[in-house]
Amino acid sequence: MTNEKLQTIADEISEWPDDKEPIAQDILNAYKFIYRLLDPEGFGFAVTAEVRDCAREVLGMPKVEQQLYMPKDE
Repeated sequence: MTNEKLQTIADEISEWPDDKEPIAQDILNAYKFIYRLLDPEGFGFAVTAEVRDCAREVLGMPKVEQQLYMPKDE
């Protein structure tokens, strides 16, 4: 997990007004969950390569496991 990116998100949303606290916490929790999809100690081995690539895409990272799920041309 990229702690720097999560910290940046946390720092940014910590400046939101108090009435936005529930949505801010939801956003932070969603990012933490997405990172867990990539973490072998989290859900990384429990989800497919396609799910991990989709998680990477959401986080702005390149897809790196397409060869595991894309059909091969004969």
